[in-house]
Amino acid sequence: MSDANSLIYQNANTYRLHADNLRWVLLGGYATFLVGMLSTQNNILETPVVAIGLAAISFLYLLILAVQNWFYNLFARFVDECESRLASKENLRPLQEFAKEKGKDITPFHPAFYFALVIQPLGITIFLYKGFAAICKTEMPLLLWSAVFFAILLVMHFLFKGWNKFIYKGLIVKLSNLYA
Repeated sequence: MSDANSLIYQNANTYRLHADNLRWVLLGGYATFLVGMLSTQNNILETPVVAIGLAAISFLYLLILAVQNWFYNLFARFVDECESRLASKENLRPLQEFAKEKGKDITPFHPAFYFALVIQPLGITIFLYKGFAAICKTEMPLLLWSAVFFAILLVMHFLFKGWNKFIYKGLIVKLSNLYA
């Protein structure tokens, strides 16, 4: 293996490993945030603006996690390509070239991301429930909030189903230095 191929392959594996670690840290951080907010004793969640604001933060956190999962999937596919090119004795290409060609076909979907797609909407639903319960000054029916949870799941599903249109072209391509 040439020095250039060795360096590309080594860096690809390093990027993938760091992306994997970061996505679990992000998901663990959100779980800690969720448990911490739900266990507060000072009734901060009974303030509608705070509770609804935390729901919005949870949604933004999911978008950050989705972008991070996209990068993990990009790096994992790049490592796969590097291994197949090495096996067939071809030269490796730079990550930037790979990303420009294959980036549009990559989504954030991965088993770890499916797990996040349940945890995050659950947190969003809980925060919305707390906010609207504070506004209405009454307990809301569980069936209604179950429907809200599934509605949020559907919105997330369609948002991430349209990944290329909404997030890849609108966010990643414009902001990532891979496309400079």
